[in-house]
Amino acid sequence: MITKLRNNSNLAIAKLTLGTIMLALAVSCSSDTQLQNDEISRRNSQMEDKTLKLWWDKGFNPEEDEALQKLVKNWEQETGNKVQIHFYTLDARVKKTQRYLQGGIAPDIFMSFKAESTLNPTLALENQLVDVTDIIEPVKDIYDPGALETAYYYNGVNRQQSYYAVPIHRAAVHIYYWQDLLEKTGRTAADIPQDWDGFWQFCLDVGHD
Repeated sequence: MITKLRNNSNLAIAKLTLGTIMLALAVSCSSDTQLQNDEISRRNSQMEDKTLKLWWDKGFNPEEDEALQKLVKNWEQETGNKVQIHFYTLDARVKKTQRYLQGGIAPDIFMSFKAESTLNPTLALENQLVDVTDIIEPVKDIYDPGALETAYYYNGVNRQQSYYAVPIHRAAVHIYYWQDLLEKTGRTAADIPQDWDGFWQFCLDVGHD
């Protein structure tokens, strides 16, 4: 799931990148005068720094991170833009992101596999995410409706629902079993029920054998 930050000088580049990698966050201005001045200074600095800042979930295997780095490098060569990637673990995702946002620090693009249930609903409610409907609509027909629902949030400021994230990944939970141990109970894979109630009862019965 990819999202995008609101008050960022690299917004145009981030929009372009969303078509390739996708998603962005938004930074809300503080009512505190000192924080406002700090935010203005930070934006001026960002106007000089055209590097696109990308936060991404660290992969479980090195090849995952390497594949993204290769994709980004190719995009840099094709567009002439620069990208700074920061990988972070799933454990640090929520606390780190919230802490940085409170301090006025945010990436141009933020990607997390669990953001639809841990971060995006709250950030959208607080008007901290950029509406990416213009990115979703042209490719809406290729998405499964269930995937689109995970990116459709309520904005508490404008009191409307819209797309505030771009789904780029879908996963399923797998349950593994040891075939040799199953066969020792006198059963085979063909004996495993295909309905949930029957499946769990089957597991209990096998576990007691």
